[in-house]
Amino acid sequence: ADDLIDAARATGVKVAAAPGNHLRSPSFLAVRDRIRAGAIGKVCWGRAQKGTRHEEDARRQPGGQLAEVDPSWYYRPGGGPLRDAAVYDIHAVTWLLGPAKRVTAMSGIAIPQRRWKDRTIDVELDDNTHFILDFGDARYVVFSSHFVRGSRQVPSLELYGETGSVVMGGRTEGGYELYVASEERDRGGFVERRQEVGAPEPSGAALEGLNHYIIGDLVHLADCVLADREPELGAEQARHAIEIIDKVYESARLGRTLDLTTSFAQS
Repeated sequence: ADDLIDAARATGVKVAAAPGNHLRSPSFLAVRDRIRAGAIGKVCWGRAQKGTRHEEDARRQPGGQLAEVDPSWYYRPGGGPLRDAAVYDIHAVTWLLGPAKRVTAMSGIAIPQRRWKDRTIDVELDDNTHFILDFGDARYVVFSSHFVRGSRQVPSLELYGETGSVVMGGRTEGGYELYVASEERDRGGFVERRQEVGAPEPSGAALEGLNHYIIGDLVHLADCVLADREPELGAEQARHAIEIIDKVYESARLGRTLDLTTSFAQS
């Protein structure tokens, strides 16, 4: 990442990073606007979770479009749920909150063997990783990254602030739900009141054409080249995500919190 950034600066070329699903999501754009407008006050804590069992993917079953694509590589060094799944959450949350300061993690192999067709897949890389990012000023977000089992009932992203919260995915209605404090109180303080429901939108995997998440990232880079503007998800933010992923594994191995040294300018 350092070499790419240095080369781009030296030659004056554009570098865009992926995945950038949140950049084309009306829900994420609205959530960012609400947070920046102070709708929920200072974001104090949150949770993000993402993962899948690739050997059970419907597309990899007989007759599926990936029926002959062996998923073993997901479970080998270089794969894993952090690079496959958590990177989406890392990019989106750092886009919303800015660069993180510290990371602490626990990680391991929960299911050592998988079955796909008539093959046994030996899991060589951690398939169950959970970590906390410290964004400074006592702001913490917990990330769950796994190839184990999730639930469609559980939100994919939750952010809780001084005066309200935002919830996305799971059993929420629309693309997001925004909660603020009502006038009523209980033992927990002000009772939350749902103020806004974002319009529904399809998942990234369901998008097609220029809106498909991979094509969309390429088109965004092309637009930046043509308009001579900087990509909204640049190489510096991607480098920050790479450091987070590397130090999650290191933190879990060492059993301690680690400082993050990279940063980026928040757009």
